Amino acid sequence: MNNQSDWLINQLEQLIDTETSYEKRAFWYGLKTTVKQQQSRMQQIQAEIDGQLWNHEQW
Repeated sequence: MNNQSDWLINQLEQLIDTETSYEKRAFWYGLKTTVKQQQSRMQQIQAEIDGQLWNHEQW
C-alpha cells in the first residue's frame, strides 16, 4: 500500500475504535473495506500494465 492509503486506513481504524454509534462504526468499517479493495485493484492493474509493457511478442 502507499502512504496515503496507509494513513487513511489508520485514521479509519481509530474512528472505528472510538466510535460508540453502531451505524457510524459500520460506515467507517465499510469505508475501510472499500479503500483496501481499491488499493488491491490498483496494484492488480499496475501489475497487468507492467506485464503488457514487457511482453516482447507485442513490441
